[in-house]
Amino acid sequence: MICSVHGSKEPILDLPIESSQFVVFDTELTGLNSRRDQIISIGAITVSNLTIVPYRSFYSIIKPKGEAISQATFVHRITPESLVDAPSLEDVLPKFVKFCGNSIIVGHQLEIDLPFLRNACRKVIGAMVPNPFIDTIRLAQYCRTKLKNMGATKSVEEISYNLGVLSRRLELPLCPQHDALGDALQTAYLLLKLISVLRIEEVSSCRELCVIGSPSWLQSCCLRWGGKNI
Repeated sequence: MICSVHGSKEPILDLPIESSQFVVFDTELTGLNSRRDQIISIGAITVSNLTIVPYRSFYSIIKPKGEAISQATFVHRITPESLVDAPSLEDVLPKFVKFCGNSIIVGHQLEIDLPFLRNACRKVIGAMVPNPFIDTIRLAQYCRTKLKNMGATKSVEEISYNLGVLSRRLELPLCPQHDALGDALQTAYLLLKLISVLRIEEVSSCRELCVIGSPSWLQSCCLRWGGKNI
């Protein structure tokens, strides 16, 4: 990864965590099958210099192709009627990619969101974004002993990595659930809490943070050993 942040010539992975920029995102989907289901909303919020920047946010619903009716409608409350005049994925995705810029992209439980994002990027822009990704579940798993000591649970084995449950037990501000922007903001609060724990453990660089929070073995290896494509 060779891109830089804020016009700096310094690669983003070589910056200290406190000088970095993250885009924390979430999606709402018609279902969990990345081959059949589709993204129907994307929400994202910027974290810059370890501060949530509310006015630098992104949100859009997306009109899916074909039928959008599914059981998921009862969870995320996005109805087929509300999607009739929504922009298409082809309209929304380039704007989301531009919003991300060269920031480090963060999500919670990326094993769900990333396959959808990869499929969408390949379909619309012909390639996956080159940004490094961080999964806050991976960070929380790395911090599990510390979270136990902070009262997140009675034992390491009993820790729940559900976004809402973990946020409540860590006494974070609570945001609307099953809403892409609300969940992105909730994940941003969790990210900052986990970074504060990791900094006590002397994790100070973005590269270290991205290795610990890597959603994939490939990204972790590339970051550890200097590969440019992640």
